[in-house]
Amino acid sequence: MGTTLATKQDLKLLEQQLAGVRTELKQEIGNRYELLPREIGALRGDVDNKIALVRKDMEALRLSMTLRLGSMLAVGVGVTVSVILGVLRLWL
Repeated sequence: MGTTLATKQDLKLLEQQLAGVRTELKQEIGNRYELLPREIGALRGDVDNKIALVRKDMEALRLSMTLRLGSMLAVGVGVTVSVILGVLRLWL
């Protein structure tokens, strides 16, 4: 442990240094606070763009699935009708 005591001059110097640090911190916080709305706006724009891309992809997927289901349904009906007609020809 140190045996040297701080003088009033040392304490005043420390107080001045702390005041300087406090001022710098306030300025830095103020700068960050001013930048925050712009950064949030940019982030919001990016999210909106990503959502639009996902919606576009989902719409394309919906169209693809509709066409595929319609094709399978048409083929299924065609095969069923062909089988029924074939059975009827053999039976009659």
